[in-house]
Amino acid sequence: MNYLREIAGPYSKLYIKRDLLNAGEIHAWAISEGFVTTSNEMHVTIALSKHEVDWSRFKPQTDRVNLIDTRDRDIRQLDDAYVLRFYSFELWQRWTYLRTNGITMEHSDFIPHVTVSYRSPKRPLSSIKPYTGPLLFGPEEFKPFDFTYKQKLRNSEY
Repeated sequence: MNYLREIAGPYSKLYIKRDLLNAGEIHAWAISEGFVTTSNEMHVTIALSKHEVDWSRFKPQTDRVNLIDTRDRDIRQLDDAYVLRFYSFELWQRWTYLRTNGITMEHSDFIPHVTVSYRSPKRPLSSIKPYTGPLLFGPEEFKPFDFTYKQKLRNSEY
């Protein structure tokens, strides 16, 4: 955390994410469902503040989140990304806590999702069955917000 403070300073824009630990399984599912490439850095974004935040008010959660519940999963296009949306009360609670304790978010609601790809699949989205296996997320990572992150992710597909 001290290293991040040196980079970001006590107040900076804040990005909080959890990496998807079983991304290889989602990659295999996505290819079998018609995606040509997949994101090389699958994760769920918990918070993204384009306004400065006092990082000292928050501590990263170090636990893992294992989601087995498959209800309400779907595949959608979100801007230029194709995402797997899913339900998680635990992640929604964390987002709500951060929002009510001073992190300004761009969106007024939270639907957790993992970017599967930035390239359209070979078949219509309506014919793609959502991934139904577990989603295993690692501990939270706090990073300074980088406005070029989407371009970097787009360039890192495999």
